[in-house]
Amino acid sequence: MKKALCTIISMLMLIAAMSFATNVYAAKDKTKPTIKYELTPDKDSYSVGEKVTVSFDFTDKVELGKYQIDIDGVKKVAMDIPAGKTEYSVNITTDPLKEETKVSCTLYDAAGNKATKSITLECRDTTTPPKVSLTLPDGDNFDVGDKAAVKVEITDETKLKKYEITHD
Repeated sequence: MKKALCTIISMLMLIAAMSFATNVYAAKDKTKPTIKYELTPDKDSYSVGEKVTVSFDFTDKVELGKYQIDIDGVKKVAMDIPAGKTEYSVNITTDPLKEETKVSCTLYDAAGNKATKSITLECRDTTTPPKVSLTLPDGDNFDVGDKAAVKVEITDETKLKKYEITHD
């Protein structure tokens, strides 16, 4: 019984010493952690309403601490990273994109060093031009000076920003 108690006490002292050493080493850590990211799909521009998955990879030479991911200034996730990790990955999928969507990540290591990465996802409305149709009233023969009501229809895959009508 005495031998078992001594073994348990020795193990507890070893664990405490390892924890103290890690904390002392972390306290001397002055290097901020690193954040890398990858976008899926990865392209220069996105369409309004599209969703994008951002994969973050975190690394630190000593020990990672916690992270927070915001989309357009709204906290989406904030988590502690399991103790002892020097590498960690996380994925987040955006809500449907607006004209401009900002994803930012703040990462702390165990010593409190901070790294921040911000990504702005630019969106264009579409690559397909709007469709315009003109409809004249019955009969397409008019004399100079006649008035005619012309029906104009404009359709677009996304929000139409501007249109102009000119005539001679």
